[in-house]
Amino acid sequence: MSIEKIGGYEPVQPGRGSGRNGRIEEKHSAEGDSVSISKGAREQAEYLRVLDIVKDTPDVRADKVAELKQKLNSSNYINDILIGATADKVMQALGF
Repeated sequence: MSIEKIGGYEPVQPGRGSGRNGRIEEKHSAEGDSVSISKGAREQAEYLRVLDIVKDTPDVRADKVAELKQKLNSSNYINDILIGATADKVMQALGF
């Protein structure tokens, strides 16, 4: 699975100044400092947060695989009821 870039926003790059010689110009007001973050920047931050979650999520759930292996090895798991239900689902998926 591949998730591609969805917008023209880039992550914040540290160390780039806005003034000459790379200095960052600070502006202060009588009410104090303030920061406003654009909607696009908030969306990009959310996108990057979700992307990190997706990257950290395993593709295979080992606990479910182990549980299913244990069930399949049990002689009580596979019976006529299970076989019939599986056949019905296959037929339904094929449109019969």
